[in-house]
This record gives sequence, C-alpha cells and structure tokens, in this order.
Amino acid sequence: YTDRIGYVLVLPYLVKKLMEGAIRFVLPDILVLLGSIWMIVAMTMNYGLSLGLERGGSLAFDATIGYYMARISFRSLQDMRRALILVAPGLLIAGISVMLESVLHRMFVGQTFARIFGALELGLGAEKGASLYERNEIRMGLMRGRGPFSHSIHAGVFLVSWLPLYLMCGIRGWPKLLGVLASLLSFFSLSSIALQGIVLSSALVAFDRIQRRVRDLNWTTMLMVGGGLAMLLNVVSSSGVIGLVGRFLTFNPMTAYFRQLIWQYATVSVWNHPWFGIGFESYERPVWMVSESIDAHWLLLAVRFGLPAAIAIFLATVLALLSLSQSSVRAMPGDQRFYRGIAISLFTLSLAMFTVTLWGNLQALFNILLGACVACSQQSYVKIRIQA
Repeated sequence: YTDRIGYVLVLPYLVKKLMEGAIRFVLPDILVLLGSIWMIVAMTMNYGLSLGLERGGSLAFDATIGYYMARISFRSLQDMRRALILVAPGLLIAGISVMLESVLHRMFVGQTFARIFGALELGLGAEKGASLYERNEIRMGLMRGRGPFSHSIHAGVFLVSWLPLYLMCGIRGWPKLLGVLASLLSFFSLSSIALQGIVLSSALVAFDRIQRRVRDLNWTTMLMVGGGLAMLLNVVSSSGVIGLVGRFLTFNPMTAYFRQLIWQYATVSVWNHPWFGIGFESYERPVWMVSESIDAHWLLLAVRFGLPAAIAIFLATVLALLSLSQSSVRAMPGDQRFYRGIAISLFTLSLAMFTVTLWGNLQALFNILLGACVACSQQSYVKIRIQA
C-alpha cells in the first residue's frame, strides 16, 4: 500500500493545481476519469452503496491520482528526462536484487521485509514452512527472482518497461547506462513476458533506427505488415497468434494454455454482465479450473467493472499513443526518438496487460506512464501551435 500512501500525501497538492487550471483537459483525461467513476458505479450496483463506495472508491482512487499527478508534473520532455535520471539508481538497485535472488536461490528481499512487517502469503508462499524451491520455480538453473516486487512476473514487466525510455531518451552517461542495465536485469525474473518484452522493445528501437535511414520503410508500413501477418497466422493456424506464442515463446506451455482458457470462459462472463461486471465474485468456469485469477488486466477490468470501464481506459491508452505519434512528427529530430521511445514503452506495457494483471507498483507505473505520455504530447502540441 505504499503507492496509496503516496497518493494520499500528494492529493491536497494535486487538487490545488487542478483547481488552478494546471492542465488543459483533453479526451484521454476525461476517459480516465469516466472509467474510474464507472468503477464506483459498478461496485455500487454489485455490493450496495456503502460497500460499493468503499471498494470502488479505493480502486478508482488508485486509477486516477497517479495519472493526474503525472499529468500535471511532466510539462515537457525535459521533465521526463530529469525523472529518468532521478529513478535510475533506484531502478538499478531493484534490478540487482532480482538478479541476486535468482542466482543465490534465496528470496532475501521478501524475507527481510517479512521480518519487519510480517509475512504476506502472496509474497512468500501459501504453505507455512514451505521451502524456497516449493515457492519459487527454478528455470535454467536459476530461481525466478522478484526482488521488491510482489511477483516475479511483475518484476520482469516493471523493469523491462523502462528499456525503450532509456535507449531513446537522448540522455548520455551513467543515467542511461544504469537504466538500460536495470531493464536488462529483468531477464532474471525468468518470465516469458519479460523476455518477450526485451526482444520486442529492442526490435522496435532497432526498426526506428533503420527506418530513418531507409526511405521506403516507415511505421505505417510496419504496422500494416505486422497486422497482416497476425491475421494470416490466425487463418492458417488452428490456435491463432496467442496459441502460437504460448506454444513456442513461453517457458511453460501449460501456463499459456491455461491463460487461453481464462480468456475463453471470462469473456463469456463479460457478455453475460457487460455493463457492471461481477465485482470480486468468481466467473463461471469448469470445476477443474481451480484458480479464479484472471491473468489479463484488460479482461479483468471488463469482468470486474463491465465493458464501459475497460473500454474507457483502453481507449485513453490508444489515444495517448496516437497523440505521441503526432507529436513525434512535429518535433525536432532529437525529441522525435524520445517520443517514439515513450510510445514503445507504453505499447509494450499495454500489450503485456493482455497476459498480466496489474496491481501495486506495476499498476502505479502504468497510471503514471499513461499520464506522462498524455502530458508530454499535449505540451509539445501547445508549443508548436503557439510558434506557428
């Protein structure tokens, strides 16, 4: 709950700045606000006024405060660069802790904090007295490190999300080196989605470099070819793109298959309860699917709160990406790469949200990154419009 404590501390300042007109509201701002309000409405419809306000209000609070704090804080790309410099040392410490846990086969970060604040079942395993090998899977001779994160998957996704930012921000020297190294240490989470994130981010950054030198290559062409290839694979393959990724690009194909089943049965729940979802209740599924978790954040939003909340947040993300693209076209060459790096970071994180559920520090990262994306793109647009 440390992120929520931070939100409470900055709330008076945030309200004051918004009342002073610190930002010019645009469509993504409104969509995030409407999506959060719908969370409260949905919970109220599922649990009544008192409990609904309590549960929905806390979730809506988390979804909006980080976003709007970033929205008023990042006034330009230079603010974004300063933030990357400030967080680089802490990010590296987190990455090193994940690496050390993986190599040493010892979850020392979680154990240390458990001695101080008490053990959490989610972080340290469900069975009392269970060994580290029972609580943590060993892959390629390494333990899946998690460091200060609540899950090894979260550790990997959180760290790798910074890779495009540091590669394309234009910062030189030790901050860039620390940031890139910390991002690459996501490997030691031994998470398929983290390794896919490294490959995808690196490929997109490399494509950006190549397309600036090859006249016939551009992002539109790449998106069209990629979309066409995905549709072709869905036609010629019985399992589609998701099935192929699960079969060939994951450590555990059974886990990927289970995620496919989650999509299959949870989607039915969405169609049966499209407006207000089912709250925290379990969705209908076969009895042998013991776990009720939904490992897909976009799907979870729709199941829990209904389609309006999920569509609002997703559409805000898409509009933020489009806005960054437009700002990139208008910007100077040095800033163009940074805009694209921000877009790649948000895109890869949004893509991961189809197979990963966000909470805690990873949820906070998404909220802040989304707000920063909208803030930077809007500030660029205002500057250019004034100059024109």
